[in-house]
Amino acid sequence: MSTGTLGQRFLRSVQIERDWQSRDVIAHYVPTLQVRQVLRRLGDALANGATDRAWTLTGPYGTGKSVFAAFTLQLLSAVDAAQSEAWRILRLHDSELAFFLQERLNGRRLFPIPVVGRRTSLPGCLIKSLAGQLAILPATAERERLQAYAAEILNTETDRPLDPADILNLLDDVKMLVKHSGYHGIVVVIDELGRILEYAASDPVRGDISLLQELAEFASHSGQDPVLVLGILHQAFDQYARYVDTAMRREWAKVQGRFVDIAFIEPPEQLMRLAVDALAESHAVPRPDTEAIAAVAEIAAGEDLGLRPRLLETALFRDLVQRAAPLHPVSLVVLPYLFRRLAQNERSLFTYLFAHEPFGFQDKVRQHPGAWVRLPDLFDYVAVNLGNSLSRHPLFQRWLEVVQKMDEHPELSCVEVGILKTIGVLDVLAEGSHLRPTPELISFALADTPGDAEIRTSLEGLHRRSLIVFRRFNRSYRVWEGSDVDIPMRLEEARRRTAGQYRLGATLGRYLKARAQVARRHSFETGTLRFFEVRYLDEPLPAEQLRPQSGDGIIACCLPRNDVEAQAFREWACGQEIASRSDLIVALPEQISTLLEAAAELVALHWVRENTPNLRDDRVARRELDTRTAEVEQEIKRLLDRLLDPRPAPVGSRCSWYWLGEKQPIDHPRGVAALLSRAMDQHYSLSPRIWNELINRRVLSTAAAAARRNLIERMLTAGNQPRLGLTGFPPERAIYESVLFATGLHRPNEHGEWGFHPPRPDKDPARLTPLWETMEREILAATEQRIGLQQLFNELAEPPFGAAEGVLPILFCAFFLVYRKEVSLYRNGVFVPEPSVADFEILLRRPDRFEVGGARVVGGRKLVIERLARWLGTEPALLPVVRALLAAVRALPEHAWRTQRLPRAVIELRETCARASSPERLLFFDLPTALGEMPFGTEEVDPARIDRFLERLSEALTALGQATPRVIEEARDRLLEACGLPHGMEGWKALRALAQRLERAAFPPDLAGLLVRLRQEQDDEASVESVLAYLATRPPRLWTDDDVERACTQARIIGKRLRTVAATWDCLTPQDEALSEEIARRVREILPVNVPRHVLRAALLRLLQETD
Repeated sequence: MSTGTLGQRFLRSVQIERDWQSRDVIAHYVPTLQVRQVLRRLGDALANGATDRAWTLTGPYGTGKSVFAAFTLQLLSAVDAAQSEAWRILRLHDSELAFFLQERLNGRRLFPIPVVGRRTSLPGCLIKSLAGQLAILPATAERERLQAYAAEILNTETDRPLDPADILNLLDDVKMLVKHSGYHGIVVVIDELGRILEYAASDPVRGDISLLQELAEFASHSGQDPVLVLGILHQAFDQYARYVDTAMRREWAKVQGRFVDIAFIEPPEQLMRLAVDALAESHAVPRPDTEAIAAVAEIAAGEDLGLRPRLLETALFRDLVQRAAPLHPVSLVVLPYLFRRLAQNERSLFTYLFAHEPFGFQDKVRQHPGAWVRLPDLFDYVAVNLGNSLSRHPLFQRWLEVVQKMDEHPELSCVEVGILKTIGVLDVLAEGSHLRPTPELISFALADTPGDAEIRTSLEGLHRRSLIVFRRFNRSYRVWEGSDVDIPMRLEEARRRTAGQYRLGATLGRYLKARAQVARRHSFETGTLRFFEVRYLDEPLPAEQLRPQSGDGIIACCLPRNDVEAQAFREWACGQEIASRSDLIVALPEQISTLLEAAAELVALHWVRENTPNLRDDRVARRELDTRTAEVEQEIKRLLDRLLDPRPAPVGSRCSWYWLGEKQPIDHPRGVAALLSRAMDQHYSLSPRIWNELINRRVLSTAAAAARRNLIERMLTAGNQPRLGLTGFPPERAIYESVLFATGLHRPNEHGEWGFHPPRPDKDPARLTPLWETMEREILAATEQRIGLQQLFNELAEPPFGAAEGVLPILFCAFFLVYRKEVSLYRNGVFVPEPSVADFEILLRRPDRFEVGGARVVGGRKLVIERLARWLGTEPALLPVVRALLAAVRALPEHAWRTQRLPRAVIELRETCARASSPERLLFFDLPTALGEMPFGTEEVDPARIDRFLERLSEALTALGQATPRVIEEARDRLLEACGLPHGMEGWKALRALAQRLERAAFPPDLAGLLVRLRQEQDDEASVESVLAYLATRPPRLWTDDDVERACTQARIIGKRLRTVAATWDCLTPQDEALSEEIARRVREILPVNVPRHVLRAALLRLLQETD
């Protein structure tokens, strides 16, 4: 097989709209472990009932994502799996997975829609691809209709943005069409999705990405005819939204949340295997001597050299090295890391191996047959072929340093040049790989032995000439940049000054943040992330000082300097104070000398930084110091990764573990993981099990908090509807399913009526019963003294429950709705009779403002409730009775709340209801006391006492209810009496009749206003209130006692005047009345026009006085 056919899936990019059916594209495809894992997830999505059917595949350029997309499309759309090249490849590499996928497809296939993203709208890209794919279906009238429909939609894009609803309608029709054409469903692959997102970020109107969300939901609900959607990205989804505004970023987050993201990048170990397999299939190239290859492979696989990747077993690595020749072992390990950092991953790696480029692998073996391809050869290849792109890379400066050193020192020998190139390549990879330019690795890379004398001499010479520097803490070299500050000399002084002046634990705590240790099995089983904080101790501390700040437990990592301190730590770990803490685990590593050296170097580096003023103006020196510090910190982190490992060096530190006062029999990290989960099992022995990462956490995201608020609103307003009336799959639906539905808190009763119920002890998968019983005990028993809601939440978040703060308000709301008749809620100390959505919105933000109390009644109080409930016509429970009672009192007119013209007991009752702060105290203590009765306790109560209480309560409420009608009647009768009419409504009817008779009479304004109100068409009671409001200038229901007095006084005055005027008009005969009209007409005619009105009025009054 020629090298021209090898690795070709990496040598050119794939355009899936054009190439997805090509056998050549996948001819040499290797389904790696990661590829097979993704295919299995796609297979899981084909099952009936599956909802995760939308993914994004995210990985950097050149990782084979497009080839994978083509391979997947060929698999899922193959007419005959037996004849398909894609199925042949899959069966060859994983027959079990091939069988699984064929079983899920059940002999059918998916209709492929390959889409290549462009800098335009997603609807446009999708419709164009869909229109093209329709051509592979049999020609039918329906196909032609859909093609015309697609063309019509595209034609509208120039006038307005495409409507996602049109696209989804078209997809739905296509789904039906392909089903009749023998397809099982649809698979949509959107390659280069990032280009569409870039366009959307630059033009949010025409580039609206809401179709992505709609498409994901369409796939999620596709049922038995699955629709799979796969988007391919080069970077994380949110990176494309870096420059949009906050509101748009929230919208993008909603879209992103509909897709399951899959990281697609092969580990370096896998790429090594791919490269070796590809080389093995090529024409034979000249190789070094077989014995030399075996000897080099044996050294390369040794532990001392540090070359073997940790994920490759020794025997497998030795075999790969032998098969890779003439590619040197160091070059083999470096290749994946080098091209991942500097180029396009696998594509560039295979281009190097198989393309005929200057200094490439093929060029080297042709010019130097039988010679090893070493790191200097890789250096030359990168410099020549990747120079332009490398100049824009953050690591270009390091590469340039090597080139500059070689240009500035033409006298360098070939060995010295090779050393500089080798250091340059390894230094570029230092931050992303396990490789370090140590003397042994440099020697092996250039001379096939770790201790070559010539290499060692050349290294010393380069070091003396300040062309390279040596990092003592990790025994590695680096090319020296040049500076006015002699960093190595300053470091030597720092080491002398800081020697013995530091403690390891304090140093680590000051400069490095310890990585939390997760109790994985416990977290997985309970759905709640539990982790231990790591505290580094230089000496034993009181247990009280070892409380977790943000985690759930503490790992006290003891760092003794000698055997005496180690023994003190052992005794401390087994002491009673520490042994009593199930959340406190003690780790005592024994082999920490390397860590001590690295920490000493870190302290020295910080001393140099703090005590070298010249650093301020020396950029090169600062960068050198920063680089050294970063490398030391990286080394310390690497050492800390194995600090807690119970295995001996070099993989661990022989760490001993103590818990509950006993040394634990642990010899492997698996045992440590088991111990952490076992400790959390005991510490949080009653932890609920709620599997929802969105809500089951300490701090919620903005989207999760909004979803929680929406869910609680549905709980309060739609509790009687299945699934709270939620439709579709908004975020609150997922929370509902896991917190309320799966737990059984919201379920139908035996009559099929939906509502909230306590968890069932015999069917409690979420293990909520202990937490629920605690809320019952704390809340329902709090009848005398309320409990703060934040205090309750804190208690439930503490051991043994450990409920996450995010889910607690939902559980409390469910509890409140179950016991609504028995639970009372208070905000800022005031009883809230009917908690609303607005109250719970405040509760979510400020639970510290709320208190909760129980209202469960027993004994004699229960009898009081039953009697009151019958009397009020409500349910026999405390809160319904109190609500009905307060509703009756608070419905009284304002006058009834203001008047003091009531018996003292009635006023006391009214004031008691006004300041009610607790239903229990109001009903059983305050009201009886106000009415002159003894409070009701829980003991048996004499029914006669209840009768007397109810009688007095009835009298008081009746007095309150009659207070306003009584004063209205009083003021009315005063008016009637002044008018010479009888009391009561009969007298009022007579007064209104009199007003009608006087309709044509002339009266002063005050009497005229009164008569107008009396003549209004309304019932008698309304007429009374209207007239009295006129007399007192305020409606009777708002009267104070002063208003009552004023109304009665005015009634007497105006009533007498009305009586006098009415008597005058009543004594006229019809002839007299006609004559008076004639006289009035004549007077009106002779009245001057331009005389002021007040002058006319004075003249007429004087004339009247003369007639008297």
